[in-house]
Amino acid sequence: MTQLQQMDSTIERLQKRIELLEQENGALRKKVLIVPYNDAKTLIKATIRKFKEDGKKYFNVLDLHFETHLSFPILNKIMTELEKRGEVSDGTEEFIKND
Repeated sequence: MTQLQQMDSTIERLQKRIELLEQENGALRKKVLIVPYNDAKTLIKATIRKFKEDGKKYFNVLDLHFETHLSFPILNKIMTELEKRGEVSDGTEEFIKND
């Protein structure tokens, strides 16, 4: 096998691997979008309880995102709902109200 043939073979394998990774990435992105609203809300509330148990008094949407891996639009929607219900108060950071 010549050097050119080896390079072609390597490039072909890399292209196939890239295609597989792109497919996996697409599948993962779809999974995030399919999370039911109530499940996301339950996950966020559980995460807030965990923050409280850990002694954390303040958190923000980034903290929730890193903990839950939920999208920012769903996090914002649920946090707005929780704020309206008086479960958190909005400021620079979200304050976890005592139960």
